[in-house]
Amino acid sequence: MTHPKRRRRSTEVLHILLEKASMQGYLTTDDLVDVYPDAGQDTEHLSVILLVLRNQGVEILDEAS
Repeated sequence: MTHPKRRRRSTEVLHILLEKASMQGYLTTDDLVDVYPDAGQDTEHLSVILLVLRNQGVEILDEAS
């Protein structure tokens, strides 16, 4: 079961990322790290965030590309 504070944080992260994607037309991996700096330690949570973003049609670009 997901902890309520973690669920709230997920919602906040998604809201910020979706808003940024709406403004830019895409997201970069750096955008993800800026908003969710714990991504490297919480890969399961990051996978869920990426899945939701992709399902919303958000293009995620690697900054190095």
